[in-house]
Amino acid sequence: MITENSIYWVTRLDHIRALLVVGPMFLTIIFFCLFAASVIVNESEEKLPFYSRLLAGLSFVSFLLMFIGGVVANFIPTTKEMIAIRVIPQIVNGVQKHEIPELALKYVSEWLREELGKDER
Repeated sequence: MITENSIYWVTRLDHIRALLVVGPMFLTIIFFCLFAASVIVNESEEKLPFYSRLLAGLSFVSFLLMFIGGVVANFIPTTKEMIAIRVIPQIVNGVQKHEIPELALKYVSEWLREELGKDER
């Protein structure tokens, strides 16, 4: 059964996927720029100061988070894919068509056309 809660989370999936990649990417850029600036300022010193090493570590950690977020984002379905995941089994298992929202059927039909069009290319 499709509830309000499941509809809410289905509509948020695209945003969650984007946040998993864009958030760490933004942090990586900021930390790397700060690290590069601190290296340029302290280039005459033999050993980098603590904050430069800290920024280098933060840059590396945020890059790892970006990589992990990108991998995880591949396993989170898009909104259309999730609607198809929820609706197609109901159709196959014989749930009455009037119990399935018409908009959900529209999304499934659109998603199927897109997926079938990919295979023909």
